[in-house]
Amino acid sequence: MEKEQDIKYFTQIPAWVDELDNISDFQARLIGYIYTFENITGTVFTSNQRLAKRFHKSSKTVQTALSDLYNKGIVHSTLVYKEDSKLVDKRYLEVVKPTGIPTPENEGTLYPKTSIPYPQKRAYPTPENGVDNKSINKSINRLNNNNVHFEEIWSLYPKKSGKKVAEREFNKAIKNGVNPDDIKNKILEYNKQIEAKQTPKQFIKQGSTWFNQSCWEDEYDLTPINGNAKEPMKNGGYGTR
Repeated sequence: MEKEQDIKYFTQIPAWVDELDNISDFQARLIGYIYTFENITGTVFTSNQRLAKRFHKSSKTVQTALSDLYNKGIVHSTLVYKEDSKLVDKRYLEVVKPTGIPTPENEGTLYPKTSIPYPQKRAYPTPENGVDNKSINKSINRLNNNNVHFEEIWSLYPKKSGKKVAEREFNKAIKNGVNPDDIKNKILEYNKQIEAKQTPKQFIKQGSTWFNQSCWEDEYDLTPINGNAKEPMKNGGYGTR
């Protein structure tokens, strides 16, 4: 299994980034990080969590910054799914220079970019044009796949209100590189916290609120308040430990 990428020593920010007046300093650093990886390895698949650790930011801050760069067309994201599965395997990132921005004469690359944008599994040779059509087709259908994931995850949430808002925020998170399994596991943790703390129903977050606030990034306290911890049973209920 491929390890997540990291750059330990330096990054190279393209000179044309100085011509952009609608991005933050942090976004410029993200562009440099992705751009450097493209020049060295030809492909970038670092997760939001790794970027957050690298830049000492929260995952939500990274997600927001990347989402804005997607909308501006400066960074392009492509999702690749696991073979014969609807689970996201990797998210590939690519820097795209906006049209109308001149390239300085002294701007070059540290290493020549590979003509193959994405690494291929040995069982699937790369087409002559370097594009994995199977991955592209799956990316086009990612929203449908996300809906399948969402229904499964939504069935686990304890307070099912605001489903449309929750689904919208879920799809947005997946597009920005959040692993659906991470969301699922955090909902299960939230359920355990509710049981451990005996949280009254009126204080349980509505589904729309939990997803809108990206609560899969929160830490949950599973320490029981009276020593009578409960564990989830197979049928979805809870039993005393």
